[in-house]
Amino acid sequence: ARGVELSADRTLGNWNWWASYTWSKVTDRIDGDDVQRSCDQRNALQAGFGWHNEGGWDFSMAASVHSGWPATDLSLVADGVDDDGEPQFEAVPGTRNADQYPTFTSLDLRLSHRFDVKRGTLLAFIEVSNVLNHDNVCCRDWDLEEDDDGNEFLDYSHDYWMPLLPAIGVLWEF
Repeated sequence: ARGVELSADRTLGNWNWWASYTWSKVTDRIDGDDVQRSCDQRNALQAGFGWHNEGGWDFSMAASVHSGWPATDLSLVADGVDDDGEPQFEAVPGTRNADQYPTFTSLDLRLSHRFDVKRGTLLAFIEVSNVLNHDNVCCRDWDLEEDDDGNEFLDYSHDYWMPLLPAIGVLWEF
């Protein structure tokens, strides 16, 4: 793994912001060749801001964008016939991590309020992850399909990371 990260942050009164950009390259050595690792994300940008007041209220927003993760293709290859004379096929992976999923983006929001109670503090919050409900591809779901002539082929659909996800909670610190 190698890379470089640039970060900046600033606080001005009740407001703060931060941002970072990372360029990285993560590979595995396989049979003498360097191959992108499945978690490699060449370019990544994170940024956010927050606001808080003396009354215990906090609001924050964070955005994350990074290059899509590497992916490996899969194909069917004829592999002889079975005992009944039916053709056999084998699923064969393509070049490891030669494909790439689309760019990942997410915007998250959080609003919280801290209450002093007799025995400690309570923090009540509501947060929403992936506010824009972006379809962030995580992986492929492969299926064996058959065309109109009875020929089998591999087809895939994308699976996705979490959609818009609201959460509420209370944290009691004592």
